[in-house]
Amino acid sequence: GTLAVGQSRTAEVAANAVWAWTGIYLEKGVPYEFKAEGEWMDASIPADADGRVTRWSLPILFWVACRAILGNPPTWLQSGWRKITGNPRAAFRIARRQPRGRWFELVGVIGNNRIEVSRMAVRNEAFSIGTSATHRPRRSGYLYCYANDTWTAYGNNRGSLKLIVSRNALDAHSPTPGASHPPKWTDGGDPKEE
Repeated sequence: GTLAVGQSRTAEVAANAVWAWTGIYLEKGVPYEFKAEGEWMDASIPADADGRVTRWSLPILFWVACRAILGNPPTWLQSGWRKITGNPRAAFRIARRQPRGRWFELVGVIGNNRIEVSRMAVRNEAFSIGTSATHRPRRSGYLYCYANDTWTAYGNNRGSLKLIVSRNALDAHSPTPGASHPPKWTDGGDPKEE
């Protein structure tokens, strides 16, 4: 449900959930603070909510080095295909879901299931949460979360994070608190933005 001013709610976000339902309704223009705790696993790679590896071994070091050098070619192709076709929703199932986000970074999505008068579906608003962020939604809707992975790789993920969402004690016109923790990136739900 909706949070009152100064109220917090906790949700568990499983690493293998393609869409983790939090049950938390976020209101347009209201500042919220997000904090994530814990560790989850991308196959055998332990990571925090920022997608940073938390324990190292030689095979993990090799895999992370390959990712750093090669990136994710399917993600590059997906970004190019979106530009060529003009379709910001085009998705390659083997590409990272949020190209601007880190691997296994905690992502928040405000789902609003709206259809505009033009009969064009409005994209859901996605944003980086990581271990800590503040965000002011552009539209009201329920909060869903996921680990930034490829659509096809959720089956080998394990563990979960504890997410704490707080409604800040400010009105919609006050500056967002915690300016040092704004989302690293947002996909604001406007098809013209990407």
